[in-house]
Amino acid sequence: MSEQDGLICAVILDGKGGGREIGWPEIDSWSADQGVLWVHLDRTGAAAQNWLAQRSGIDPVICQTLLQEEVRPRTLTVGEALLVILRGVNLNPGADPEDMVGVRVWLERDSAIGASWS
Repeated sequence: MSEQDGLICAVILDGKGGGREIGWPEIDSWSADQGVLWVHLDRTGAAAQNWLAQRSGIDPVICQTLLQEEVRPRTLTVGEALLVILRGVNLNPGADPEDMVGVRVWLERDSAIGASWS
């Protein structure tokens, strides 16, 4: 698999309605003074799983929840952060729209990390 394995998109938002697309190297070197970081991952990608577990700085229990296959819609407040788990219609090619897709988002003051199927 490629180095981009699992990275659907990543953007540093400028707070003025714009943003700059980035990759793994910029994600790893990001700091809050650059703007809000938004990362969306395919949770099945090996690089995405590795980044979440080893380099994201997210609590291991939250990482595990972001990576779980079966999830139920819910929210969880952890300090000043928020975990949101939603279900949406599956619009992937060839999929049955009634097969719901779980979307998980970890929100902190300066970052948003989402994990779903690609």
